[in-house]
Amino acid sequence: MALTMIAQKKWAYTLYKSDQGTFVLSVLCGGAGMYELNVPLSVDEGQRAVDDVDFLDSVAEKIRAHPHDFADKSIRI
Repeated sequence: MALTMIAQKKWAYTLYKSDQGTFVLSVLCGGAGMYELNVPLSVDEGQRAVDDVDFLDSVAEKIRAHPHDFADKSIRI
């Protein structure tokens, strides 16, 4: 799966779109130990994230605030 970076906020998140049309939001989490969660988004969520930076910030913040809720959804990219 080839990914293209669509949006980025340094030290916070990167939004990718795959060559298959899917979206992945990579969010930087943690405190002393930093790690990324790569959460697939639905096509609707991905398109909304592209169109609305406030929505993108909100989704990233939810993931960052509750990483344990999203850890099982995280994929390797």
